[in-house]
Amino acid sequence: MLQRYTAPLLAFLIHMSCFAQTGVLNSSEMLPPGSIFVQRVMADVSVLDTTIQGQNVAWDFTAITPLTSQQPYNNEVMLPASTPHPTTFPDANYVLYETEIPGYSYFSLTSTSHSRVGGWSTQASIYSDPQIEMLFPMSYGVNSLDTWDNNLSGTGGTYQFACIGTGSLELPGHTYADVLMV
Repeated sequence: MLQRYTAPLLAFLIHMSCFAQTGVLNSSEMLPPGSIFVQRVMADVSVLDTTIQGQNVAWDFTAITPLTSQQPYNNEVMLPASTPHPTTFPDANYVLYETEIPGYSYFSLTSTSHSRVGGWSTQASIYSDPQIEMLFPMSYGVNSLDTWDNNLSGTGGTYQFACIGTGSLELPGHTYADVLMV
C-alpha cells in the first residue's frame, strides 16, 4: 500500500517544484482542472530517505525504479461537474480521478486548505468530518494532525502530514529546484 501512495507524493513534490515560489506552495498553484499526470508504482520505497530534513537540502532519489509488472496510469484533475457524481459531494470543488482504481476523490480546495470530502469507486464515501490533506500556504514547518470520519468507516481516523524540508530533488534524468518535502 505504501508504494502506491508514494508516487502521488513524488508527483506532489515535482508539481511544487514547477509552480511554487521558493519554499512556499499556495492553493492557487495546485494543478488546475484538465491537468493529467502519469503515476508509476515504485519497486522499492527504501530508496526514499526522509531523514534528510531542513531548509536548502538535497534529496538524491536517483535509485528510484518503477515496478515493471505494473503499467503507469493517468490521473486527471477535474471539476465535480465533469464527474458522474457531482451532486453527491456538494462541498467539492476539486476532483482527482485515478484510472488505476478507477475512482474519484472529491476535495474542497480553499485558500487555506485542501480537504477530502468524499470519494467514489464502487460506492460513495461521504466525509462527515473532512480529512485535511494540506494547509496553505504550505512551507517548511507546516504540519497537521487531523481527525476524519465518513459513512464507510466505523471509527474514522487520523491524517497527519508535515513539511519537513525545502531544497532540490534529483530523480533519474532530472533535478528539480525549489521542492517542498511533505
